[in-house]
Amino acid sequence: MIARTGDLAPETDGEIITALGDPTINSSDELAFNGAKITDSNETISVIWVGNIEGFSPIVMEGDVAPDTGTTIRDFSGPNIRPAISDTGEVSFFANLVTDDGSQNASLWTFSDGTLRLVANDNESAPGTDGEIFGGFLGPTISATGDIAFSGDIVGDGRGIWIDSMGTLTSVALPGEIAPGTSGETFLSPLESVAINDLGLVAFQDQEQLWRETDEGFDLVLSSGDPVIGYPGSTWIGFTPVKFGDAGDLVIWGGFFLDGDSTSGLFSLTIDGSFEVLVLEGDFLQIDSFDFLQITDIRANQSYSQNLINDFAFPFLASFSDNSSGLFTVSSETLIVPFTEPPVAVPVPEPSTLALFATGLAGLGFMMRRRRSMQLRAA
Repeated sequence: MIARTGDLAPETDGEIITALGDPTINSSDELAFNGAKITDSNETISVIWVGNIEGFSPIVMEGDVAPDTGTTIRDFSGPNIRPAISDTGEVSFFANLVTDDGSQNASLWTFSDGTLRLVANDNESAPGTDGEIFGGFLGPTISATGDIAFSGDIVGDGRGIWIDSMGTLTSVALPGEIAPGTSGETFLSPLESVAINDLGLVAFQDQEQLWRETDEGFDLVLSSGDPVIGYPGSTWIGFTPVKFGDAGDLVIWGGFFLDGDSTSGLFSLTIDGSFEVLVLEGDFLQIDSFDFLQITDIRANQSYSQNLINDFAFPFLASFSDNSSGLFTVSSETLIVPFTEPPVAVPVPEPSTLALFATGLAGLGFMMRRRRSMQLRAA
């Protein structure tokens, strides 16, 4: 266990942890997570902590001075508020700032070697635009090498994608721009849900499309309304990249219409066009020798996958028909059996194929479904 509410907050004189947010983790098993503590004067303070199983420490908290801004940090609440941590221990996070006159603005920061550095700030110039300014942020995500990608609002002109690399902020994709390397397709605002790989390339969704960056430009991977290969009559209604590999492979959360009803799941899209279903709503998990539970909802995002997965496993949060839930990992080596109803008996695969990772359920879970692998489109 790393931390729990009710525990003493580290590096304090008896202050208590009152809230904990979703963590991210790097390859050294370091965690970054936000939360809150309550002081002796009954004041609740927002905090971002970093640490591991041996202990954790605050890196920034409500009331701290925000360097080079003339403001203080108000809190870390906002859209997609989870901090991100790289393999080198650099942490990037979203913060609301408050000025002496009480006005508030959003900002993005990075923390490395004991130092806070501003990445982007409301009301400041947005690089790559004609003098427009930032008006809010989503993200950030961070690569193993410390490149920070995020989605930013441009006041009066939609939402785009930027990367901070060693203190240099550069636009990657802006609404209305023609996508480099395409035959004239344009980016449609809002551009968001950005994932970054360790080569500094990004994948993201816009209003209707899923994009993947390559050395030559951008690939249009999917569009809303495209047919779902292997499901006749089905069309995509939404998708979000949740992992972007160095080889260009994507794991996405996607939703589509199936037999008149909407369903969702996790899918693998490789750079050569291979398409594979990893897990769908309606699949069954074998929780123990006699217990099968049907998935009613699937959630996955970059906080679960941030430097946590490898080539063989991807984490997701599943809710079940009995109102329980758990955090699992799924891989392309998942057990091959029909998923439409729980089988009477199944062979037991190796424990590494699908492991119950954390909350809600005990033991190992195994996916009850048939693997489907097919060609999506040429890369």
